Amino acid sequence: MPAEHVAVVSRDAGLVAEVRRLAALVGHTVLVAGQPADSAQVCRNAALVVVDAKAFELVDESTPMSEVVVVADDPDRIALWESALRIGARRVLTLPAGTAELLDLLALVGERPGPPGPLFAVVGGTGGAGASVLSVALGWAFGQLRRPTTVVDLDVHGGGLDVLAGLERVDGLRWDELSGARGVVASASLREQLPSVDGVTVLSTSAARDTADVDAPALPDRVAMASVLAAARRGGDVVVADAPRQCHDDVSAVLAGCDAALLVVPAHVRAVSAAAGTARRLRSLCADIRLVVRADGRARLHDDDVARALALPHIATVATDSHITASVDRGQLLQSFRRSSVGRTARVIAERLLSDDVEQAS
Repeated sequence: MPAEHVAVVSRDAGLVAEVRRLAALVGHTVLVAGQPADSAQVCRNAALVVVDAKAFELVDESTPMSEVVVVADDPDRIALWESALRIGARRVLTLPAGTAELLDLLALVGERPGPPGPLFAVVGGTGGAGASVLSVALGWAFGQLRRPTTVVDLDVHGGGLDVLAGLERVDGLRWDELSGARGVVASASLREQLPSVDGVTVLSTSAARDTADVDAPALPDRVAMASVLAAARRGGDVVVADAPRQCHDDVSAVLAGCDAALLVVPAHVRAVSAAAGTARRLRSLCADIRLVVRADGRARLHDDDVARALALPHIATVATDSHITASVDRGQLLQSFRRSSVGRTARVIAERLLSDDVEQAS
């Protein structure tokens, strides 16, 4: 018996075909009980049981079933609901009106239970602050802490996180292929189809494009982004969003839903001045903003100076690493984190964010 299969109790070939079609969209196997003798075997270990209201007599009521939905032509009949409740159904749908809801239920088959994982945004206080590198480093650091993580690219003008992570030639989904996402997106299927390396999964704005390609990369609308991000967070997985300083309403909606935002600011006077405006915009969207100071040998400002100027709590200081640019050019950014100060700092930040997230949840 296939694991996490969907059971259909029906003699209606049309209904069976429609459930098979929808299940195929989210990668699930369908087994059919068309006779009373088949019901117990087919339904016992099914993650979802779809029962035809015209075939209640086929259901073995002594068989334990985890999730049951009834499909009926007329869902308002009291006798129908009595029969549905007797077999443990909590939903009665009609088709095609209930197709989207049934597809959502099918997408949730086999999904891990529990609250969604945290969403952290990383924003550069000024251009060249290193926010994208820190985003990828955090994805790597969370992975080192055994927290599956997806790093999400929300900056269409950033050149693509897949390029930064050395994944531009790796097959997999990008945002432009997820523009039609609606409702529940299966998280396991999503993760399997995203480019990944060294345990870091990346959802980028676009793959590397030919120079003759005039199409600019774009993000989906906020409905699609919400569906995809919910899938990426389902079961407790972490999402790190690399967000631009200036963003449209759909990206702002993502930032408004984040658990914490990290503002990366170089320790220079002009950078702090520019970051003040970015901090004001972030405050209108997110209640928890942490400061990451980027220090180099030329910096004249201390961490405390930057924190006071921006009135933000300081979570960490990341030192400029001269080897990072060379690692990116070689497509070896992720490998460099194991021996770089950026990787060490990212791990410290990840530990602190997770610790705070656990405290808030308790």
